[in-house]
Amino acid sequence: MVLLIITILFLLSNQTQALFPEPELLDITWTDSGDARYTKLDEKSALVDLWRSSSGIHWATTWDLRQDPCVNGWHGILCDEYGAVISIDLPRNRLSGFLPRSLGILTSLIKFHVNDNLLTGPLPKSFSKLINLESINLSQNRFTGSMPLAASTFPNVVLLHLAKNDFDQSALPDEFLKMQMNGVDVW
Repeated sequence: MVLLIITILFLLSNQTQALFPEPELLDITWTDSGDARYTKLDEKSALVDLWRSSSGIHWATTWDLRQDPCVNGWHGILCDEYGAVISIDLPRNRLSGFLPRSLGILTSLIKFHVNDNLLTGPLPKSFSKLINLESINLSQNRFTGSMPLAASTFPNVVLLHLAKNDFDQSALPDEFLKMQMNGVDVW
């Protein structure tokens, strides 16, 4: 019996080693250099609010809230060198619920993609504080209320996808048409 257990452990340890590529094959630009900064406390709180308000426990790939988003690399989160969250990229991750008001705390956010989920309700008014956004994809959810006109005033936005939601307007407001004319990818 003991010999059988030792044999199984030996075989498992050899399989585990084969799962990882040789160090020279790793792309070190995707690994932590050790210089990562901890996430700003208020920004981590906003991410935890997002997790709670969108049923994070049921996501396809969830977060370990005991860990730090920037240092430990939460799924779909990228941070800058100062510990500010610059990207939330959670498409098709089974988010269901709503976006929290605290989302407006993430003022360094450049990319916000939560498309192909089950998010509902109106966008929080604090969404208008995310003026550094360049890429917004809210498509294929169940957002309600009026179209997020604040997005049309973001100076850096180059991609704005809002299709297949339950917003009140059936056509794009003039502000969005002007954005299209200026080269922004709007749909």
